Parts: sequence; structure tokens; C-alpha cells
Amino acid sequence: MTEQLGLNAADVALIVGITQCSLIFYGLKRMEQTGQRRDKQLDQQDRKFAELVAENHLQNRAPERLLERTA
Repeated sequence: MTEQLGLNAADVALIVGITQCSLIFYGLKRMEQTGQRRDKQLDQQDRKFAELVAENHLQNRAPERLLERTA
């Protein structure tokens, strides 16, 4: 079949190698994009968790402040 296309073994090996490198490059780019999305999601979760901790701290202090007012 390669004879019909006018390709020798070196040409086929070159085409296969370029295709493999292209697929690897594409896979690495996709992994990078996925990692960036994951990092953004983790940052959002971190900010939300910090807000929840701050709210919890205020709620825990509320009874103490009420007792201070009545004392």
C-alpha cells in the first residue's frame, strides 16, 4: 500500500512520529486546561469556606455578647 502512495518506510515512520507528538501535545494542553479549572474551583471553595468559618465565629460569639449585655 505504501508503494501505491509513493511512501517509503522512513516517510511512514515520520508521519506516525509527527502524529504521536501531536496527540501528546494535545493531551498535555487538555491536562493543563483541566488543572487550571480545578485550581479556580479550589480557590472558590477556599473563599467560601473562609466565609463560612467567619460566619460561624460570629454566631459562636453572639451568645457571649448577649450574656455580657445582661451582666
